[in-house]
Amino acid sequence: MYYNKAFLKFRFRQFGKIVRDIPVPYLVILTGMAVFLLCGIYAFMDNLTGAATTGGCFLLLIWLLHLRRNDFHFIQLVEEKPQQVFFMDYWLLSVPLFILEIIRGYYWIGLGVWIGCWLISLQEQPVRRVQKGFSPPRFIPEKAFEYRTGVRKYGWLMLVIYGSAYAGLSLPYVSLVSLWFLTCIMAEFFCYSEPTSILCAQELSANRFLHRKLNLYIRLYFIPMMPVCLLYTLLHPAH
Repeated sequence: MYYNKAFLKFRFRQFGKIVRDIPVPYLVILTGMAVFLLCGIYAFMDNLTGAATTGGCFLLLIWLLHLRRNDFHFIQLVEEKPQQVFFMDYWLLSVPLFILEIIRGYYWIGLGVWIGCWLISLQEQPVRRVQKGFSPPRFIPEKAFEYRTGVRKYGWLMLVIYGSAYAGLSLPYVSLVSLWFLTCIMAEFFCYSEPTSILCAQELSANRFLHRKLNLYIRLYFIPMMPVCLLYTLLHPAH
C-alpha cells in the first residue's frame, strides 16, 4: 500500500509540473475543452448502451496506449512489479469515467473498466521491429513535413479514431469527441521540426514562409474534418 501512495504522489507531482508549465490562456482553453468533453460523455451515457460503449471505447484507447508506451521495457527492468505501475497509470486515467458511471447508476460498468485496465496491464508488449510505418495518404504533399512525420508515427491510431467518428454519427456528440481527439493528435505533429537545410533551401522570407505553412495546413486539416462535420450537421441539425 505504501508503494501505491508513493506512486500516486509521484504522478500528481508530474501532473502539477505539467500544469504549471502551461501558459494561463492555454490552460483555460484546455480546461474548457475538458469540461465540454466530460459533458458530452455524460450526455452519451444516459442509457446502458451508451455507458457500455463508452467503457469499451475507453478500454480500447488504454489498450492502444499500453501497446505503444515507450517506457514499457524500461519499467519492466527497474520495477519489481511493473504490472502494478501500468495498472496505477490506467486506474488514474479511468477515475473520471468511473465517477460518471457511478452518477449514471452504472457502477458495475465502472468496475468492469477497472478489471479491464488490470487485464491490459498484464499484457506483454510485443518486441518492436524496424518497420516502414504508416504510409501518408496521397493528399498530403511532400512539403508537409510535419504532417507526413506525424502520420507515419500515429497513422493507425488516427485511422481508428477517424473511423469511430463515422461509426458514431448517429449518436450525439460522439463524432465531435472523436474529432477533438484527432485534432489533439494532429497538434502533436508540430513537435517535430524541419531540418534547417530544408528551411533555408526554400529561400523565403519569414512572413511568406509562415503564410504558406498556414494555408497548407489549414487545407490539410479541413480535408478529413469537413466530411464528418457535414454529415453530423445533417443528422443533428439542432447541434
